[in-house]
Amino acid sequence: MRTSLFLLLLLGISSGCCTYQRCVDKYSTGAYLQDHVVVDTLVVDTVIIPKRVTSFDLRLDSITDKGVLQYAPTTGIKIKVSQKKGTSEIGQYQLEVACLPDTIIREVQVQTVADCPPRPMIEAPPPTLIGQFWDAFRMVTVILFFLYLAKQIIDILINRFSS
Repeated sequence: MRTSLFLLLLLGISSGCCTYQRCVDKYSTGAYLQDHVVVDTLVVDTVIIPKRVTSFDLRLDSITDKGVLQYAPTTGIKIKVSQKKGTSEIGQYQLEVACLPDTIIREVQVQTVADCPPRPMIEAPPPTLIGQFWDAFRMVTVILFFLYLAKQIIDILINRFSS
């Protein structure tokens, strides 16, 4: 029991932790780093085109039949020629052009740039022989603590199942 407490105390002393602010105060160079984040997103946009109809009077002597002159389903345009209402005069026509309703779906690539808050630049001191020895000592202490803990658990399990 005393050995485990001693190893735990040694582990606590040797591991030593430091807050971020303490590191900034101790190792900061005074310069700040500014990062940018670029996000590419694909936006699907839908445009709905309503039906539009335009009609106007037309005087032609060469058109003799009436009805739909041209209808193109791929373009969505319909042109209709009919005899002008209220007149019996030959060559008086009414021309009606209709653009049928349509929906256009398009994909647009949008690039968004965000600036992150500036953060201080920290330079770690160069490694020293004492620092390397201290790191090795802490590593050995951690390994010894876990080996001792594993031995204690195995002893407890052996004593429990042997009786």
